[in-house]
Amino acid sequence: MRKRYVSALSATVARVRQRGYPLDLDTIPFDDPATLALLGAGGTLGCFQLESPGMRALLRIMRPRSLDDVIAAISLFRPGPIEGALKDVFLARLRTGRQPDYPHPAMAAILAETYGVVLFQEQFLRLVHELAGYSLGEAERLRRRLSKSPGPDERAALRAAFVAGAIGRDIAQPLAEQLWEPLAANAGFGFCTAHAASYGVVAYRTAYCKAHYPAELLAAVLDNQAGFYPAQAYVEEARRLGIAVHGPEVNSSAAGTQAPGQEIALGLGAVQGLRQTAVAALLAARRAEGPFSSLADLLTRVPLRQAEVTTLVQVGALDRIAGGHSRLALLWQARLWLPVLERERAGAGGQGRLPLPTDLPALPAAMPTLRPYSPAEELDLERAAFGFTRSANPLLPYAAALTHFGAVPARDLAAQPGPSVVVAGWPVVVRRHRTRQGGWMLFWASSINRTKNNVKQLHQCN
Repeated sequence: MRKRYVSALSATVARVRQRGYPLDLDTIPFDDPATLALLGAGGTLGCFQLESPGMRALLRIMRPRSLDDVIAAISLFRPGPIEGALKDVFLARLRTGRQPDYPHPAMAAILAETYGVVLFQEQFLRLVHELAGYSLGEAERLRRRLSKSPGPDERAALRAAFVAGAIGRDIAQPLAEQLWEPLAANAGFGFCTAHAASYGVVAYRTAYCKAHYPAELLAAVLDNQAGFYPAQAYVEEARRLGIAVHGPEVNSSAAGTQAPGQEIALGLGAVQGLRQTAVAALLAARRAEGPFSSLADLLTRVPLRQAEVTTLVQVGALDRIAGGHSRLALLWQARLWLPVLERERAGAGGQGRLPLPTDLPALPAAMPTLRPYSPAEELDLERAAFGFTRSANPLLPYAAALTHFGAVPARDLAAQPGPSVVVAGWPVVVRRHRTRQGGWMLFWASSINRTKNNVKQLHQCN
């Protein structure tokens, strides 16, 4: 996922520079007010390592004030600190700025930056070195053994060796035993500092882009499939931010998704089932002879398959060259014309460009009235073509049913009395996680109504 986000960042920078802004992520300030405000509000959907509901809730409590705080948040949001309640300890101390009472003076210099909480592997190594006289290599071997959940006998032997080393450095045995317990409990969960810092920098950079260039970032996340969630979540986030998401159009779309200002324009490559060779042929035909003027012009210049033409028509990619015909009428024309053009193309040796035939079959004179697609049908077709609904929220067709069943918007949940409440949404991520005790925990993240205007919010249930 990190590689995809690095690709998304590169694509974001390229899009921003295309608009004339000299963005250089190597020189952005790490105390940018807009970025810190975004982080503190938990508005980090689309930001590396900062997307999950739990992480966004942590950011809202923590309200980061620097890159170091972002690194700390990423390091805190791990099984060890969460299950050991270290997250709550760290947050309480961060809010007050008060350091704990350290049982040994060597601990203050090592743990002051994390308020007495062992977050990083290097802190563990330095503590074992200072408190028990281990070399750094021996301390690393101890950390690795503890991280593999040793049995009772081996754990007792490791404890005895640590306590003996601490006593040898003039630490009383009761204090040595006291120091051992939290160190041993969390030895296997810390991040390497360099690893955490590199993740933190990428996370902060994506948050900076989200704060200043949200359309460009979300377009890049969609194009690179970089996010933690399916594409629908990022389309909904764009909608929440007031960023219009336009569908592909055969005369204007590029292969990839573009962000011309405060809007997102899906590329032809976003259409599932449209071959890369077909996308390349469409772009090449436009470059060679200009825009397409009609469906017949398109079909004679580019050898598309029936299924490809159908999908392009159904998602509106041919609306501007429809000549006043409905999408269903275009589908009828395509089914009449494609067999003729395929025969001519085969007779011409399979060449791509054909002269416009003069004898293409016409639509029936007594053509039945073809109704337009209903809003629900349009959303179903978009979901089939893109993997998400572009033009409207997926729940829109069910607005009347939601009202009937009294579905409560997410913004009003806290004010609801009683043990149960009706909400409406769709699952975004469902995964199982095995706990340290050997049981299973189900993570269910869903997108539900936050307001009556179909703004979305991700929630997670465990």
